[in-house]
Amino acid sequence: MINQTCLTCSGQFSIAAADETFYKKVAAPHPKNCPRCRLQRRLAFRNERALYPDECDKCHKAIISLYEPKSHLTVYCQTCWWGDDWDPADYGQDIDWSRSLLEQYLEVRKRVPRLALVAMNSENSGYTNMCADNKDCYLLFAAENNENCSYGKLVQKCKDCFDNCFIYDSELLYECINCRNCYRSIYLQDCQDSRECGYSIGLKGCSNVWLSNNLHNKQYYIRNKPVKPEDYPKLVAGLQECYVEWRKLNQDRIVKYANTIKSDDCTGDYLTDCKRVYDSYDVTSGQDIRYCTDALTPKDSYDCSFFYYNPELCYNCLSMLETYNVHYSTFIFYARDVEYGDQVHNSHDILLSSCVRNKQYLILNKAYSETLYKELQKKCIEKMTADGEYGELPPISHSLFAYADTVAQEYFQKDMQTVIDKSFKFTRAEQAFYDLMKLPQPTEHPELRHRRRMALRNPRTLWERQCMNQNCHNRFHTTYAPDSVERVYCETCYQQVMY
Repeated sequence: MINQTCLTCSGQFSIAAADETFYKKVAAPHPKNCPRCRLQRRLAFRNERALYPDECDKCHKAIISLYEPKSHLTVYCQTCWWGDDWDPADYGQDIDWSRSLLEQYLEVRKRVPRLALVAMNSENSGYTNMCADNKDCYLLFAAENNENCSYGKLVQKCKDCFDNCFIYDSELLYECINCRNCYRSIYLQDCQDSRECGYSIGLKGCSNVWLSNNLHNKQYYIRNKPVKPEDYPKLVAGLQECYVEWRKLNQDRIVKYANTIKSDDCTGDYLTDCKRVYDSYDVTSGQDIRYCTDALTPKDSYDCSFFYYNPELCYNCLSMLETYNVHYSTFIFYARDVEYGDQVHNSHDILLSSCVRNKQYLILNKAYSETLYKELQKKCIEKMTADGEYGELPPISHSLFAYADTVAQEYFQKDMQTVIDKSFKFTRAEQAFYDLMKLPQPTEHPELRHRRRMALRNPRTLWERQCMNQNCHNRFHTTYAPDSVERVYCETCYQQVMY
């Protein structure tokens, strides 16, 4: 175990023996910053939700862009960016060995045309970002394989869902958080396999349940008490607009120390089918990863966020699909052997390059032969190491987004005012959903609704605590803070109480 002082926050952090093994595997130096500061830096390179009206700099059509027009970047629409009549390598430059390579990398990133939105393989979903494979979706972010969904974050394989975050395999949900395989329900949190429910927390396998918590395989319950099926509809009709009472359900509620399902030897929260996953959050089918967030089927990776589809041997990266051996990079899709890459698609052997499609052996967007690339790659790494630049993402000051526009602001808020236009509109699909679900139109701006939902999730921080069940001395790491209102139990005690 090695103890170090974070260069950013001056806090202490440790490097375990397993960490050292991984760093050797990917030929990386020890990190200079603690895990939380590394996470903050990553997230500052990702703008999900701040969309701007703009004009394509190639065809001059009106577009929606994730880049603020005042940034003076060259931005192309989807059609133009993917077109064959321009080459990202034309924006390359020679290596200047007398200057910082990260500064030269930033110059390339600012010069090469950028994709207006990161949205792939989607239909009639022009106002979505960091998304793929969606149909008829609107203001959906970090979401894949959905149909007719709006105002959501981390929505996966859902249909007809509005105003949700972190929901999976569900249909007809409204204002739900951390739910999986649920149907036709409103205001649920931490529920799974439930249908026709409302204003409840911690349901599993339930139907027709209202204003209840911690129920498993129950039906026709209100306020945790059974009611006659014939009385249920009338009673529920008189219990609408119950948000305040819903939030009080957490008071003194018994909770398991972590939301884990079929996971072994893990720490973190919302881990499903994981093995040896540590200090990580919202991961499905992960193996041998640490300090990671928002992942699907990752393996042998550290310090990565928003990476999906079997990424492996990745380190210090953000926003990836199906990648292998990628380090210190952002927005990498179907690529391998990339270091300091940005918006790299279907490519391999890329270094310090940006907005690349179907390329190989590039440094600062300039193409080289394989032999020369290998020689220059080694020399670049040696120079960056000597200059103290190698081994981490570029500094936050190199982000192309205002900090307030990035995901970092969601988890590491800075004291700044974000102006929100109070006016907003309702789409036809949205109004049809409200009519179907017999819901009133919301009066809050969508962004404020999103912030309210996110504030209801536990922080991505672990505290060491003792089980609160009387006479139990088991200790664990949990995202429930010491001053939280819930009663936090270990796995054994929770199972005894609930089952």
